[in-house]
Amino acid sequence: MGRDFASFSKWLIPHRKKVHVAIFLLSLLMIPGAMTALQPIDMESYEMESPELTAQAIIDEEFANSEIILGFLVSARDPNYVPPIDEWTPVPLMSDGAPDYANLPSVTEMVEAGEPWQGIYAPTGGILNLSLLQEIDGKIDMIQEHPLAPAMKPLVNDVTGSQAPGAISLSDHFRGFMNNTSVLTQPGLTAQGIITDPPTNWYDCGVLECLEFDDANVTQAHIDLAAARMAEASDNNFLRWLSLDRGFVADMNALQDGPIGGQLNTDGTWEGGFTGKGRWSASSTWLLVQFDRGTLESMGWEVIWK
Repeated sequence: MGRDFASFSKWLIPHRKKVHVAIFLLSLLMIPGAMTALQPIDMESYEMESPELTAQAIIDEEFANSEIILGFLVSARDPNYVPPIDEWTPVPLMSDGAPDYANLPSVTEMVEAGEPWQGIYAPTGGILNLSLLQEIDGKIDMIQEHPLAPAMKPLVNDVTGSQAPGAISLSDHFRGFMNNTSVLTQPGLTAQGIITDPPTNWYDCGVLECLEFDDANVTQAHIDLAAARMAEASDNNFLRWLSLDRGFVADMNALQDGPIGGQLNTDGTWEGGFTGKGRWSASSTWLLVQFDRGTLESMGWEVIWK
């Protein structure tokens, strides 16, 4: 190897100018390829055959009015980063009316997720905190006023059975349940035509007065009680709206009982833990928005997959 390199170097040094020119020319030839490699990948130019993509293409072509559902994660903010109410100011708007995203709270301020089925303790109730639910409800109002709102399509609330006008969140569950329009508080009907009792109620709240979600006197205790009843009576549909760290945390001053510790099995049974006073809590939830594809396109919007 040493002798071969010595022979090569004896030839290379006298011809070094020619070698430099050759390397320069080769480098020029590589520039177009390098520029192409640095370009963003256009996923639409690839033929990625799969049953799922083929099915979606058929739906898009044959059913122009198919729905588009967007899911947004809504998480509780760490109380250490929440300013006092008298010092809080809303995020300023830009010239086009959109929020100044640069001034929004950082994702690092999200409350840390807990262990599965253990719940969180701060803020009280986590994402089921009354103040947070009211903030989420305000976001729904903002969505209803968005320029894309005319393209939203109603969807059914899987917890209460009510119809939502295009956007749905936890606050809708509580509103429908606490105003007694929910399927959870109404008599049912079997396939044989037999009337069944409601799974639960919102007329007997013990020491509390059964208030509606929008009542000015509603308290965290009302939310805790409503959450416990929805969790128990909705075939676990309500719990699916909560993050995996959902859990019933102990509180000796709470009004409702629930499964403290343990976990829910896939067959709906509870394993481990014990029954005690407490409340349901979790760190995050979903906010769903449904659009009508045909309406969006008629409004001039193009729906593409990236």
